[in-house]
Amino acid sequence: SALLEEEDALHKNEVAQFLEQMETYTPTIPDEAAVFYLNRAGFVCPDIRVRRMVALAAQKFVAELADTAFQFCKMRNKPSSKRKSQAKMVLTMDDLAHSMKQYGISICKPAYFADDIAAGLSRGAGGASSASKSRTPAPAKSISSASKSRTPAPAKSISSASKSRTPA
Repeated sequence: SALLEEEDALHKNEVAQFLEQMETYTPTIPDEAAVFYLNRAGFVCPDIRVRRMVALAAQKFVAELADTAFQFCKMRNKPSSKRKSQAKMVLTMDDLAHSMKQYGISICKPAYFADDIAAGLSRGAGGASSASKSRTPAPAKSISSASKSRTPAPAKSISSASKSRTPA
């Protein structure tokens, strides 16, 4: 029992020292960003030490995620015996997706990207629009040609609008 009390006192001392260090520690993730996301998740805590501990945990998670993604990037870009020079390593979204999958986060590209506002809109009961059927997108109008084709409607004055609405 004396040994357990001694270990408990040592543990409390370590926690107290850690909390003191959190008061002076400046995390990579700013306090304002941590507070914003904590409040957004419904966690409100006035103690700055707790908020900084959460920011420190988030920083550690992002660092581990980036390190794992970098390992995937290195495996993907293994130099072959044919090429002697080291190629520039580029971290891709696939590397990040593999890394995040190890942490239980699944990300994938959406199945469909719309290049045009009219893409995917149906006209009529069951047909797709001609924009979504065509393989090549229609040429984009320049700003000057688009502004020339549209003429603004003349503005009515308030007095003329009210005269036209009054019963005769």
